[in-house]
Amino acid sequence: MSECFGDIVNEPLVDPAFQAIQICSLIHCMDMVWKSIKVAEESVKEELLDQVVAQTEEWSATYGGEYAYLAMAAFALSIDDSAQCWSSVTNIQNTILEGQENYLFESEDTKLLCLSMIAARLSRTADARVTGLIDSIEQSLLEHSRQTCFGAFFGLGIIVTNLMTGNIN
Repeated sequence: MSECFGDIVNEPLVDPAFQAIQICSLIHCMDMVWKSIKVAEESVKEELLDQVVAQTEEWSATYGGEYAYLAMAAFALSIDDSAQCWSSVTNIQNTILEGQENYLFESEDTKLLCLSMIAARLSRTADARVTGLIDSIEQSLLEHSRQTCFGAFFGLGIIVTNLMTGNIN
C-alpha cells in the first residue's frame, strides 16, 4: 500500500485513464487487506480493523490527508456486509463525511471520489444518506461547470457499478 501511495504522491497523473488505474489499484489493494482480515480468527478481527484505520491515519501524516481519506473510503467499500465490524465501518464513514463538512479536503475531485465510495457502501443497506450524497456530488458538478470533475464522474461510476452488482471487488 505504501508503494501505491508513493507512486501517487511522487508523480500525480492528470490523464484520466491513469487516474482510473491508480484508483482501481487502491481499491484492489484495500480489498486484499479486507480479504486477509476476513479469514483471520474472530478474536483478532476487530484488532486488525483498528490497525488498518491506524495505518491510514499514519499515511495521512506521511503522504497527506487526502490519500488517507481515499484509503479509508476504499477500505470501507471493500468490507462486505457479513462482517461484524459495524463500528469500524461507521467510524470510517463518519471520518469521510466529517471531512466533507469541515472542508478538510484540499481537492474537490478527491472529496467527490471519497463521498462516492461511501455512498456506494451505504447503498448496500439502502441508507437514506445515499440520495443526499449523490445530490451533493451533482451540485458540485453544477457549481464547477463540470470542469476538473474526474473524481465525481468516476465516483458515480463506482456507485452505479455497486448498485448493479451489489458489490465491488
